[in-house]
Amino acid sequence: VLWTTKGYTPHAIAAHPDVPQFVIDRTQQALINFERTVRGMAMLHNMKIEGFEAAQDSDWNDVRALNINLLK
Repeated sequence: VLWTTKGYTPHAIAAHPDVPQFVIDRTQQALINFERTVRGMAMLHNMKIEGFEAAQDSDWNDVRALNINLLK
């Protein structure tokens, strides 16, 4: 290990502004409920993901504060 940083908010799944809100809502609920089934839990385990949860845009302010502009 060369450097250890503090933890940051994990990756987000975002929707394009053109996607209808009902599609966003249904997809969000499907992801959140994924861990409630045996098959879903097994798939999440294989991907080393604990689960999904709803979030707000402001939850990523810690990442924005890094001011990373590599893709601009």
